[in-house]
Amino acid sequence: MSKRKCTVESIDYDVDFPMTVSATVRCPIELRKLNLNAQTRSSLIELILEHGDEQNHSSNVKADMTDWFMHTRYKEFRELTICAEALSKKISKDNIDVTTFDCWGAVYRKGEETIKHTHWGNLWSWCYYLKVPSDSPPFRFEDIGEGKTASFDIYPQEDDLLMFPSWISHSVPVSQSDEERIMVAGNIQINKSKSQDIDYDSIMQTMVEKYI
Repeated sequence: MSKRKCTVESIDYDVDFPMTVSATVRCPIELRKLNLNAQTRSSLIELILEHGDEQNHSSNVKADMTDWFMHTRYKEFRELTICAEALSKKISKDNIDVTTFDCWGAVYRKGEETIKHTHWGNLWSWCYYLKVPSDSPPFRFEDIGEGKTASFDIYPQEDDLLMFPSWISHSVPVSQSDEERIMVAGNIQINKSKSQDIDYDSIMQTMVEKYI
């Protein structure tokens, strides 16, 4: 087992990797290597760069971003979503059938960022990292302490899969790197097509109460 750096309110810590962080921030956060094959990773990078900025910086991601539903068009993205769904089932405390709602790619360049937001309405959100310069900014969780003002920074590396509950506020500080950071992200929801008799709002509330 190796160590990874994380930062809580400007204080650096070394945490065991693969990383499971729950006691520290009272939310289930998972960071682990996916070991995705090199050909798939290369194809994902090519597709993301080829699509360019299809959102015109209009979302919370103030960087080049593909369309929202890449997993419905490309097998490489679909493969990623299957891996993410499997991890969400492994760490969830509820036996709920899930499905991917959306999945997109993004390229961060110098001066670009993601502003603080949540993915409320989903159960799990995730990020997969294809290219990460050594001077990249961290992935920042916000408002997660007792007083709801604490920040928790994770420093992802290439081939890392980061999974977290969708209601956690998060952001990416402005990049000062001269190199690109390339990643894929997605959201996982309850599979309503297989769960017709479930009270979805009640399940969401139960998940929140269990984890925070």
